[in-house]
Amino acid sequence: IIPRIQRYDNIIELYSEKQGLDSTFVRAIISRESQGIPNIGSSAGAVGLMQVMPNTARSECKPSGSVRLWLQDPTKNINCGTTVYANYYRQVKQFVQNKGGDVRNTENLMKLTLAAYNGGPARVECLINQYGWRWDDIFNKASGKFGRECKHRNIRGYVRLPTETKNYVGFVLGYYYYYKEGRFF
Repeated sequence: IIPRIQRYDNIIELYSEKQGLDSTFVRAIISRESQGIPNIGSSAGAVGLMQVMPNTARSECKPSGSVRLWLQDPTKNINCGTTVYANYYRQVKQFVQNKGGDVRNTENLMKLTLAAYNGGPARVECLINQYGWRWDDIFNKASGKFGRECKHRNIRGYVRLPTETKNYVGFVLGYYYYYKEGRFF
């Protein structure tokens, strides 16, 4: 995986720094999202290295022309993906602060923001309001077959933490800590 991602190192460094993100963390997201394949798409419709949803790109990154083609460009995709992640981080930090949580706990904020990046910030806000601001509490309490009803923002109905999102957070953090130790594939 790493050799495919290394060709984008300069772009990753540039936009990670611009958004105040750890470039190793961005590499971990790209590893999980696309394995470094720039034109890959998901069954849900996400596109590119950081698997950005076209509607999210439209609202957060203001692409020109065909959004799907725009997102296949590595520079634009990494710029957009890091912008989206940084915006979600700020939102999640505010959600945690609103619940009286510890906004200095960066690992907790990273996990919650990864869940927002994978499953949407409205879902995470709802889960924080229902189960508290700690990722471990949400992970343990919101994983059942049926969630609790949420009447919050643009979410209607029952909200739970999907297995896919739980696994996503674990995989990205696994890559991150692996890379932080200087290990590569």
